[in-house]
Amino acid sequence: MARLYILILPMMALMTGPVIVLAGSPSRVDRPVLVVSLPWGPSSEQIVQRADGRLLGPESAPLGVLATSDAPEFRSRLRAEGAILVIGASLIASICGT
Repeated sequence: MARLYILILPMMALMTGPVIVLAGSPSRVDRPVLVVSLPWGPSSEQIVQRADGRLLGPESAPLGVLATSDAPEFRSRLRAEGAILVIGASLIASICGT
């Protein structure tokens, strides 16, 4: 088990940088964002609703959803409502190769 931790911890440290960059990247107001929540807090759907946004798509992942809003401070409101990560969906799509 100790060997597993020796492998996992450096990988997590290497992944922290890109996550921080993604989390801080700006997105346009009218573009969709990926909203990720903690498993023990309000759900991503609840966070989007409280921030006056709307969900995109028929399904969502356990901890994240795609959402959009016409409000200029949507990303700030999402974070204030409990989102731990708000990333522009177009940035995610470009990383995934689509």
